[in-house]
Amino acid sequence: MEYRKRDRALDVVRGICIVSMVIRHMSYGSFLDTGIHAPFWIDGAFGFVFLSGLVLGMMQRSATERTGQPNYRRLIDRAELLFIISFGLLTLALIVGRAVESNSGLPQASAFDGWWNSLWLAATLQLPARYLDILPMYVVLLIASTGAFALLRHAKVTALALLSCGVYLLALQWPSFTVLPALQESKAGFNWGAWQFPFVIAAIVGWNWKQWRLRETLLTKAALYISAGTFLTLSVLAQILGRFNLTPGAPMRAWASDWFDKYNIGPGRIIFGLAAMVLAYWMTTRLLDRQFLTPVLGFLETLGARSLDSFVILCLAVIITPAVAPYSRGGVWGNFVSLIVITLCW
Repeated sequence: MEYRKRDRALDVVRGICIVSMVIRHMSYGSFLDTGIHAPFWIDGAFGFVFLSGLVLGMMQRSATERTGQPNYRRLIDRAELLFIISFGLLTLALIVGRAVESNSGLPQASAFDGWWNSLWLAATLQLPARYLDILPMYVVLLIASTGAFALLRHAKVTALALLSCGVYLLALQWPSFTVLPALQESKAGFNWGAWQFPFVIAAIVGWNWKQWRLRETLLTKAALYISAGTFLTLSVLAQILGRFNLTPGAPMRAWASDWFDKYNIGPGRIIFGLAAMVLAYWMTTRLLDRQFLTPVLGFLETLGARSLDSFVILCLAVIITPAVAPYSRGGVWGNFVSLIVITLCW
């Protein structure tokens, strides 16, 4: 599958992930947020990372078939671009954060021993900044993916999968090895050593998308039943153990917290995320030819096709709105702000 012949269903699913992330970032606790995140233990962040790895795997396989090797230069250029964007956004957040209240959620230079140290933390991908911490992780993932695609080029799929799994287990057991010092201290930010696992698995899937006939496999009834059953089971469990905390004791709460943790991405969240991706892909593919859904699916497809642009717009909104038009994220205005940002992304 050439990358130019885009799989529209993948773009639609990425669009859904963008909508999820906008609503979570701009209106956390609002009616829209509660509704779209009813499953509780899953949100757009997983899909955003997983689908990035998937599409990257497709692109690099296509490049290898054309030239004989992955396009490493493209990976490094992309990492450099994301680093510049991330540093620029974090610098802007520090500037705006100086002018707004500390409860805005924006980083405050005074909390990190002044401007120079804050800028150093931003440049070294470890400035704690709520809702602005996914791009720094992407820089690390893209740089590390050069090694992953070198292994895939030499058909070392099993070796790559085992290596990725080993790093994941290490990151869960000893996060101090895979979380940068300032982020450890603040207990904020994504654990890249854990999040690389779904990213790498997705890259393997994308690399072998045609060869393993994965599109056909994912559109079978067996894939539908397994993904839907897993998704519904974990959704119910999330309500019992997560949303309403109807647990028999502290050990069960601790188990749920570890297995479905977001920043360290516990095993349960990965299983939940994979089931959600397969189910969403199956349903979207089946619905694409329904004329009455064309406006909605076309809207989501546009968001998904330009997911990085949409995410940067979201980050700018997260930074600027506390200074220009402060509002309560969980209130009525939070819903309207989310809709406005989604429209701007489109």
